Amino acid sequence: MLKPHSGQEATGRDVHEILGDLDDGTVVAILRLHPTVAQLEEVRLRLNGGDDTLGQRPLNGVVTEMLDMLKVDEEELAPSPVR
Repeated sequence: MLKPHSGQEATGRDVHEILGDLDDGTVVAILRLHPTVAQLEEVRLRLNGGDDTLGQRPLNGVVTEMLDMLKVDEEELAPSPVR
């Protein structure tokens, strides 16, 4: 469910509330994109496997950039395979 102010530009607080505990550098990078609250919510849905609920809508630039940023962060945190 979208927040009442979903069309407004997101704040740092919105980023933390919607996307969770991110490091300050990632939050700043996201805010530089000037995303709306709705775009943050779309990113959260897509990260949680909600592509089907979005009807395969094409991604817009800001959402794509945020997803790329967050996927890189996840990959950096993933444990390396044991050899």
